[in-house]
Amino acid sequence: MKERLKRIASLTKSVLLTIVIHGILLVALFTGWWWPSSENKIERSSVTPIQAQVISAKEIQQQVEVQKKKIEEQQQIAKNLEALKIKQQQEKKKLEELEAKNKEEVKKQQELEAQKKRAEEKKLKEEKKKKAEQAKKQKETEQKKKLAEEKKRKDAERKIAEDALQKRMAAELEAKTETDAKAAMSALADKISAKLKSNWVRPSNSIVGLIAIIRVNLSPSGDVLSVSVVKSSGNSFFDRSAEIAVKKASPLPVPPQPEFYGHIKVLYLKFNPDDD
Repeated sequence: MKERLKRIASLTKSVLLTIVIHGILLVALFTGWWWPSSENKIERSSVTPIQAQVISAKEIQQQVEVQKKKIEEQQQIAKNLEALKIKQQQEKKKLEELEAKNKEEVKKQQELEAQKKRAEEKKLKEEKKKKAEQAKKQKETEQKKKLAEEKKRKDAERKIAEDALQKRMAAELEAKTETDAKAAMSALADKISAKLKSNWVRPSNSIVGLIAIIRVNLSPSGDVLSVSVVKSSGNSFFDRSAEIAVKKASPLPVPPQPEFYGHIKVLYLKFNPDDD
């Protein structure tokens, strides 16, 4: 492009120089300025002859128009080239702005991706920390639960052992109390028998060999609460006389220990006239 402009400029200078030379020649021809005067004579031997070509004004005008048209064309070309240059500069500027914008967008995108990556890393770190805390908490909860279950199991075993011990001790105490109560009642058996006999009026028509067993409910103080025949002698008069004897003998002798009452509150008395 620069080389073309140089050629155009050189051609323009040549044309202008030709026009100037022809103009000078025309002026010289019409005014006679070219011919030497008597006052200014030059020796012919020292002057080199110049061959001049006569050109008409019309031809000169045509050449001028042609050159003018060429100059206008060249100016238009230069103008177009300048416009093209400006357009190229504008496009270059737009391209540079677009590249700068793209770079800025790429930079922003990279920053956004970096922020996103940092946010994701932070999120992953927090989730990892949270999972670790949850795992730790779960482990502690399981450990506490295990310890609680172990304590509960041991407490249950201890309670079972204590309950078994208490039951065994209670059973032993109950057995001892029962034994002691029976022993105490055995010690009072003669008194109870004597009191019953003193209050028993036997039927006159009683048959030898009759036996009746009477169930007696006593109060803690020995008072007779109820009387019932659990085994009849087969003779209603005999059974009835036994019931009346028990009621009349109330209160019966009982041990003074309150703990014995549970073992003596119910007595089974045998009425047999043959025992006299």
